[in-house]
Amino acid sequence: MTIARRALLTAAASTSLLPRLAWSAADPYDVKMSGDVRIIHQTDTHANARPVHFREPTQNIGVGRAAGQPPHLVGAAFLDFYHMKPGTRDAHAFTFLDFEALAHRYGRLGGFASLKTVIDNLRAGAGPGRSILLDGGDLCQGTGIANLTRGQNMVALG
Repeated sequence: MTIARRALLTAAASTSLLPRLAWSAADPYDVKMSGDVRIIHQTDTHANARPVHFREPTQNIGVGRAAGQPPHLVGAAFLDFYHMKPGTRDAHAFTFLDFEALAHRYGRLGGFASLKTVIDNLRAGAGPGRSILLDGGDLCQGTGIANLTRGQNMVALG
């Protein structure tokens, strides 16, 4: 399959709208196809094969025109921009707000089992042979055990 340069640039430019569109659905993983192929991109899993408690940062400073714009939004500004309600699972996953209370309510997040489920659902929605999974890096490092084994524990999972 080949993709024309203009089509690739158009698709790349339109991805800035995807976060806002994705969160407009009742089920954020029910993403409708809008082309011939679904590109699924994951990055920075940092060897977190099992679910973890992860607290989002309280600050993300954008410089110049990037200030106050995604991805440099945190807390209430993030919730407002993406039309999320405080105290929800989404608020816990994407902000630091009420972290301790929501961590007790919703538990740990992520892990490769959850990631595989999401990827499988996105691929199933695209249809056979109509999706590609890209990994942006930082897959095999980031946890103590992964660093001690130089990523070999992650290779063993494959």
